[in-house]
Amino acid sequence: MMEFAPRRSSGRVQKLREKKEEEEKKMAIEIVEQEKRRQIEEEKKKKKKEEESIPTEKVER
Repeated sequence: MMEFAPRRSSGRVQKLREKKEEEEKKMAIEIVEQEKRRQIEEEKKKKKKEEESIPTEKVER
């Protein structure tokens, strides 16, 4: 029996693999950006609630 050399991935397969990795990086970046935006929105809401609660406390006194 003859032994065959291990198959090398073709250029097309390499390009597909690189494209997939690039898309995964973009998705990871997008997820991080969405998380940052969500945190900023939560901070704004929290700050707004705190600002609204201060005047109501003064009125109650």
